[in-house]
Amino acid sequence: MEQPILFPVNDQLLQIIEEAPRLTAQDEKKIIAETKQLNIRYIREVCSAAAKQSISYVIQGVQYVICWLLNSIHEKQQKNHTLFREKIATQLTSFLAFLQQQSGSWFNLDAPMPHSIWQPIHEKIQVKIEPGKAFLLNDIEQDLVAVFQNIYTDTTTHPTPSFKQAHYWQALIQALCLEQEHPQYDTARCILLLIRYNCNHPAFIRYVFSRYLLALDTSRNPHQHWQEALLHINRIIPEKETVLLVKEPDCKSALMQLIQTEMDASHFSDKAKNIMQVSCPFQYALSVTQLAVWLRMQTDSGMIEHHNTTDLIRYFAENASTNRNQSIAFKSLYNKYHQPERSAVQIMLEYNVRMQKILKDLLQ
Repeated sequence: MEQPILFPVNDQLLQIIEEAPRLTAQDEKKIIAETKQLNIRYIREVCSAAAKQSISYVIQGVQYVICWLLNSIHEKQQKNHTLFREKIATQLTSFLAFLQQQSGSWFNLDAPMPHSIWQPIHEKIQVKIEPGKAFLLNDIEQDLVAVFQNIYTDTTTHPTPSFKQAHYWQALIQALCLEQEHPQYDTARCILLLIRYNCNHPAFIRYVFSRYLLALDTSRNPHQHWQEALLHINRIIPEKETVLLVKEPDCKSALMQLIQTEMDASHFSDKAKNIMQVSCPFQYALSVTQLAVWLRMQTDSGMIEHHNTTDLIRYFAENASTNRNQSIAFKSLYNKYHQPERSAVQIMLEYNVRMQKILKDLLQ
């Protein structure tokens, strides 16, 4: 184990802790009394080592040493538990809590929490999130329960969570306990609470977004669906200064960005369809059968030169539309081209009469 910067200050204490079983009751009582004064020794030594450094150096130096000591005692207790070490750990834990309370922003909340402090917190949370009498996630769909449990495991086992993450889970579990008492507590309310408490783990964000994607299948208007989803998320008011992962975007912003992207995509898709409809190269006031005869007239008369009739018909099927058919089936146009209907030919003869009159008028 790495030695902290104040190892000489703790050398005697660690030796005593190591040899605890050999001490008399009177010696133990005296040492525990001296342990209460450790804060003075730590701060004095750190101030001396810090010299012209900032106050945060002093606070975080003391914090590091206390956490290191607590982990050392915890490791010894795992092998041979003694009441004496337990009392020393209690004094150190009390001092660490005092240091955090009094030092404000100088205390490093991103540092790992000591095992001995995290363990009882972890056990209480496990009772709440694992199936049992105190299970918080009753009536919540199993997919969300699994995501929630996996996120908890992922953020609390490296090897312990940071002070900030531990405080976050405590606050979240407390909020869920209150929410569970609501008569309409269900999966939707649980999701809203997790977003409000900035549960910004990628797994949870993916889960929420996938629910909106599934709901999209039943929506007739994709753009309106994403617009309503964006409005729904935007109405959520986040809790101040709560975040699970410090280095990740906050939950609400990440979801809004994903939804905004989908909304823009659906809007672009609708716009593209409209453009394609408006800019269609050939718009005819004819039926498909009449268009087939008109196309046959142009090819047989030499007005259109082509090398492959099938390709020509396919091109018109893809790029032409009629008043009745915005999309023309290739097979239908192909069949009508090669087997013209008599009624369609008669109508095109009437159009031919009109065109002859127009041509005569143009000669005048």
